[in-house]
Amino acid sequence: KYSLSGSSNFSISCVVKTAASAGTILGKAFQGGLWKRGDSGQGKLLFIREGKVCFDIGWVGCITGQTSVSDGHSHTISLCFDGSQYVIYVDGRMEASGLHAVADDPSTTYVVGKAVGHRVDSRGVCNGDMAPHLQGSVVSVVYHPSAGAVGTPAPVKSLPDTYSLSGSTDFSLSCVVTTRARAGTIFAKAFQSGLWRGGDQGQGKLLFIRDSKVCFDIGWVGCITGRTNVSDGHPHTVALCFSQNQYVIYVDGRKEAAGLHAVPDDPSTTWILGKAVCHRVDSGGVCNGSMAPDLNGSVESIEYNGSPDVATATAVPISDEVSQIPLASVSIGGLQGAAPAEAEYVVVPPKKAGACAIRSSNYPNHCWTIEGPERVFIRDGAPTHLQIVPGLHFGQGGAISFMRDGKYLRHCNFDLRWHPNDGSELFRLDATFIAVPALNGRPRYVSYRSVNFPDHYIGHRSYRLKIAQSKDSQLHRDDASFLPESA
Repeated sequence: KYSLSGSSNFSISCVVKTAASAGTILGKAFQGGLWKRGDSGQGKLLFIREGKVCFDIGWVGCITGQTSVSDGHSHTISLCFDGSQYVIYVDGRMEASGLHAVADDPSTTYVVGKAVGHRVDSRGVCNGDMAPHLQGSVVSVVYHPSAGAVGTPAPVKSLPDTYSLSGSTDFSLSCVVTTRARAGTIFAKAFQSGLWRGGDQGQGKLLFIRDSKVCFDIGWVGCITGRTNVSDGHPHTVALCFSQNQYVIYVDGRKEAAGLHAVPDDPSTTWILGKAVCHRVDSGGVCNGSMAPDLNGSVESIEYNGSPDVATATAVPISDEVSQIPLASVSIGGLQGAAPAEAEYVVVPPKKAGACAIRSSNYPNHCWTIEGPERVFIRDGAPTHLQIVPGLHFGQGGAISFMRDGKYLRHCNFDLRWHPNDGSELFRLDATFIAVPALNGRPRYVSYRSVNFPDHYIGHRSYRLKIAQSKDSQLHRDDASFLPESA
């Protein structure tokens, strides 16, 4: 059912790590990985050739990216169909586009990391003349029907009424938004049919895009506006938080705007996702969109953390159609690349939104501490308090970043350092981690896994913080387990 035909918009993405200059990423090929002409469609192949990502449709043509991905680092690679052509993205950048929609031949099946070729020997082994086995790993393969489709309204599903935007307690509500539209609703608590009016016991609230910037409006109270252009067709992690008696907008982990006091949600309001919010509704129940029109794009991966007693953030997808290709353990070129299970992604927030200290498991009097301009250690004494914010790099469940005074914790040559965000994709990857249950199994403790080195975890060595490859030893598991504590 995971079609590459282009009969409708889609995206399929994965994380690839290899030093090889050639190899299969994924494709739909004939039995045994055979590459031949189909009777009712064609085979399709996403692969690496001369270090670049390519997409080939059998006997139709091929498009080729520009970035070398054969550097031994992890790269997020996506193939999309946008309604008229196929598009390759590498680490969020558009690399190549072209080729018209072509049906998948019904005899084709998915091939991941394995050779694809024109001939198969008596043992069923391909000669790999299209693409050989990939020496490396392919993990986190995710398929999104209609994801990021410009001109298509975001899929809509309700959120629980218990998710409050009132500011009576600290909360955060985040999502991933992909659009090229300059205006549109992200989410709101509005009156029936998206009506925007004065409430008797509170007000409506709206997070939306206006002039390509993220805005948050409380009816008849005021509006705050971000700075970053999010209408570029790339996914952006957008978060609305209430902390220290004000609302705050974050985009890709950066604080964009803050202000407005706490205002109750009117009990007559309901959740609106991706749909128009307005001052008038016609006789057919259709909003005029005077506040914000339907969003042409996608809103996905909504997470709400609204209670200081909740140990795990709750993920509520807008669309039931977002699926993960079952790749429990993909063996490629003799290496194991295990696709992470969704259940692994556990975000353990501090007790309240804001700063926290991070305590070592096996040195319980030691916490993360910045020394000098950029180095980070575990030390006994006054800890450095950090903010845990949505991950700078999009597309990873449970992704977080650590921030303090405008700088972020990132790895550089495997050492952890505090650096200002230089705006590059490499920085966003280096500064994003996945919070998972502690490697040593201690309740309430967590471990932090690197996004672009997915087999490496933050740990300490000679008291200095580094990312290190996972090892089957109790010492490593203890070194890589920590407890976030509220300031």
